[in-house]
Amino acid sequence: MQEEDFLYLIDKFFPNIGARVIIGRGHDCALVQSDKLALSSDLFLENAHFSLNYFKPEDIGYKALAINLSDLAACGAKPIFFLLNLIWPPYLDFNFAQKMFVSMSLLAKQYNLTLIGGDLSKGERLGISITIGGECSQNFPGRKKANPGDIVFVIGEIGLSKAGLLILQENLPKKDFPLSIKAHLRPKFYLKEGRFLSSQVKSMLDISDGIAKDIHRLLPAGLGLKLEPVIPINKEIIKLAKLKDFDSLCFVLEGGEDYGLLGVIEKHLFPKILSKIPNCWQIGSVIKGETGIYKEKTKLNLQGFDHFVKRK
Repeated sequence: MQEEDFLYLIDKFFPNIGARVIIGRGHDCALVQSDKLALSSDLFLENAHFSLNYFKPEDIGYKALAINLSDLAACGAKPIFFLLNLIWPPYLDFNFAQKMFVSMSLLAKQYNLTLIGGDLSKGERLGISITIGGECSQNFPGRKKANPGDIVFVIGEIGLSKAGLLILQENLPKKDFPLSIKAHLRPKFYLKEGRFLSSQVKSMLDISDGIAKDIHRLLPAGLGLKLEPVIPINKEIIKLAKLKDFDSLCFVLEGGEDYGLLGVIEKHLFPKILSKIPNCWQIGSVIKGETGIYKEKTKLNLQGFDHFVKRK
């Protein structure tokens, strides 16, 4: 692979025009028009975020961009552009790159997302860094704006991606866990729901490190999450919990890479979002107390995901 090969593939699969793009890639800087930009950036690194043992190039291209789109969803932003920085190792070829770019470009096209620039370098392992920009609505949800009695809700399913990772790492029968594997390789994100919710909620974020970790980012100090008596858990996770002998509730709360939405809303407004968003459910309510997750009156000892802590 040479630099010209990458530039050829990028020009082939990614249009250099967009509704808000005044000057696209090919210059020292691109020029984008917007009144209010929401910006986010994510790394997607081989052997840290994915393994070539079970990720196909199409999965890598999709997920690298999808996790950035999920950040925009949490802010109620409409995608406009992204920048792609790529570290390419010598053991991957043109065919691998083409498959990865095809998948990424199809997702970008679906949301009218323009690739406006980036950088290329060789390296020892495959690494992708994407910076994404979106047009923000009038209300930016942000974090840490809850009060006791508010409802804490989730959009999407939790725990499936963590289950998929475990199944892939331990080479368990894939045919028994199709939803879990898909959740890890091709995660859902919720742009449409995020744009609607941005005008309704107090706070919101996308669940990237598990609710156990992200609840500390969502709630102000001195407030905790009291769980509902029953939390929906996917049948595949229940099956995996029996097979591996773990507690399914703790498993889904610790999670990781769910990319659903976790939000706080006033109690009287919650029925409105239930009527508009079918995959929304109440996980609990905000209470006074040390920040964390409570089952009845007991605070659960949960960790969540941390890149700098060795995985169990």
